[in-house]
Formats: sequence, structure tokens, C-alpha cells
Amino acid sequence: MDDATTELEAYEAPQLDFPIIGVGASAGGLEAVTAMFNKLELGTGMAFVLVLHLDPNHESLMAELLSRKTQIDVRQIIDGDRIDVDCLHVIPPGFSLRIEDGVFRLDPFSEPRGLRRPIDMFFASYDDCPAGH
Repeated sequence: MDDATTELEAYEAPQLDFPIIGVGASAGGLEAVTAMFNKLELGTGMAFVLVLHLDPNHESLMAELLSRKTQIDVRQIIDGDRIDVDCLHVIPPGFSLRIEDGVFRLDPFSEPRGLRRPIDMFFASYDDCPAGH
């Protein structure tokens, strides 16, 4: 790398060749989220990420509930999962979410309850990715 090359230019982030649609909602937004994803058909060519404010002390059944209401695949995110097309990826409780090197990364909450902003954190992490990915 010569002196004229910046660190950002040298970094080659995985390029995703499909759009990622992020959706944020409170846990009480199940009805609205269900209505939205109920209308989706297979073959959109997009990946969907649902970031909810969930109680970190309780297991979430959100992915299971939504999988009964939509045609696309629904998965609760596990750290290191890749982002798949025609899939609704759902954040698990107790974690913040970011995209790094083309995969999902989960981080346990470090903020006290009431100061956690998982939706904002997800969108901010995606904006910080080199080359927008």
C-alpha cells in the first residue's frame, strides 16, 4: 500500500448484491409487523432485518410467530449468520445487532435498561460500513 492509499480504500468489504431492508418496532408492534410481512411474496430479491425492542430476560417467539404469517423464511439471528435473500432475520432479545464483513454480529447489551437503542444502533452500524455495506 503506497502513501496515497487510505485504509478505507484498502479495505474490501464483501459486496452484497441485494438490498437489505431494515425494520424497527417496539415489542408491541407485532400486529403491524405481521401485517407488513404477511403481504410479502417469495422472490423479492431482498433481505429483511427486524430489530425489535424485546425484554432481554425472556425468550422471544417472534421468529416462530412471524414464520406462520409470511411466505418468506424467518430466522432468529445467531452471531455470525450470513444475510440471506428472501429471508426475514429477527434480532434475539438481549443483544444489539450490527452488520460487519457481510455477516450479522450480536453484542450483549452494555447499556442499562432504558438507555438501550437497538434499532438506532443497527442503522448506525450499517451506515458506518465501508462502501455502504
